[in-house]
Amino acid sequence: MSSVFWVSYVSLWLLMAVVMLAVFVLLRHHAQVVLSSRAARNEYAKPKDGMWPRIELPDITGRSRFVADDPGVHLVMIFVRDCALCNKAIPALEAFGRDMEAHVRLWCVYGASESVTRRWAEGMGAALSGISVLSDSRVALQRSLRVTQTPYGIVVKDGRIVKAGLASNRRNLEWLMEGSIPEAGVETKSVEVVSATGGVS
Repeated sequence: MSSVFWVSYVSLWLLMAVVMLAVFVLLRHHAQVVLSSRAARNEYAKPKDGMWPRIELPDITGRSRFVADDPGVHLVMIFVRDCALCNKAIPALEAFGRDMEAHVRLWCVYGASESVTRRWAEGMGAALSGISVLSDSRVALQRSLRVTQTPYGIVVKDGRIVKAGLASNRRNLEWLMEGSIPEAGVETKSVEVVSATGGVS
């Protein structure tokens, strides 16, 4: 074979190697960009062995927050748009939060865009005072915990899910908090779930 053939042959393989390297670099860069976004991180935030997933969501001021990320006891309520029971649960949640202020941090994760969540929170007014309201437009938390019905409450203690279930009134809220507050004197370590909701398992 002539030297021209070998030069062409080697050049072709070098060109293919360069193209493959360029594709690899582009794909790697794309993956880094995607995984650095809040939405992508939330997609991969799945609960493991009862641990609370790290979900980052914006509050009604637009500030990004990690839900129930601090040590202590948190009650996270998942609400969705056009849920009559969710709105009816607000007075009980507000009164419960006022009574339990020294022991529990309250969160309300609303499954709608930031603007819709902001209008909803403004419409509720003082009823949401003392409650951290976050927008979850992609319902990332709801999907991560496989919640199918609302209003749904999850008690998180020091980064672990200790109890979860439907919570539309004061009795439900008190049931959720049993064993998780200092007065009860009980250290809850296992996950207790109302399976009928199709939620946390």
